Amino acid sequence: MSSRNSQLSADERQRAPAMHRALCVARDSVLKGEAEITALEQRGIHSLEQAGFKPEYFTLRRAADLQLDDGSSHELVILAAGWLGNTRLIDNVTVSRSGG
Repeated sequence: MSSRNSQLSADERQRAPAMHRALCVARDSVLKGEAEITALEQRGIHSLEQAGFKPEYFTLRRAADLQLDDGSSHELVILAAGWLGNTRLIDNVTVSRSGG
């Protein structure tokens, strides 16, 4: 268990995996051809809020330099950060977009 996870209450530990699930949902949407980045980000924020997080960000960026993607990048990273109780959690997943 990471030092951050050890700071979570039992209830928060049950809710914490929602961040990774939201990232995976966004990854799967990209793999299915979803191109509307803003919509993906908004759905990710909403998912975190529904799980009890106070999100800081949920964003898709170019994996090479973490800059905003203009739709041409093949390799992306989806990043999230948010507070669950008094603990700030962060996570990310990478995705290779076809046709990039």
